[in-house]
Amino acid sequence: AQQGREGAGLGLSIVRQLVESMDGELKLSSAPGVGTRVHVHLPEQTQEPTPIVLAPSGDEPALNLSNRRVLIVDDDPDICELLQWSLRELGYATETLQDADRLHARTAAFDPALIIIDVDLGTRSGLLLTQELRLKEYEGAIIVFSGASDARTRAAAEKAGANGFLAKPLDMRRFLRWMQQS
Repeated sequence: AQQGREGAGLGLSIVRQLVESMDGELKLSSAPGVGTRVHVHLPEQTQEPTPIVLAPSGDEPALNLSNRRVLIVDDDPDICELLQWSLRELGYATETLQDADRLHARTAAFDPALIIIDVDLGTRSGLLLTQELRLKEYEGAIIVFSGASDARTRAAAEKAGANGFLAKPLDMRRFLRWMQQS
């Protein structure tokens, strides 16, 4: 863990969900003054990745993610790493971005079919960035995720131009199943 860095306290919960979503096993042991030991066992993956298409909302056309590029935007490096790893396991090319000020340049260079963006990016709002992306005519899918899963936050994400909303801590099993089957 990094000293002096605050987070949402979701790391272990996300790891547990991710491991369980892949039919794995997580074992923890801890000793005061020594530290914590984490053992993760994952079965070998044999499934071929499948391109996904996001379901249309309203009269919008379906969004094809066949270019398999996903940009993950979150100021928490642990969440970025977990999402990146799980999506790469499904065959997606991924990039992460923790500096929200570089979002527009990174989007232009990487050309993602999907952007997964946190609502609270510390110095910037993921909702405002979503609006900016839509104003700059980004046509790919945008999924917003947040620790606040109330109806107001969900409505704000939709109004900003997001195609979907995910609540933290992410239900990794559901998320990965959705990414495989949508």
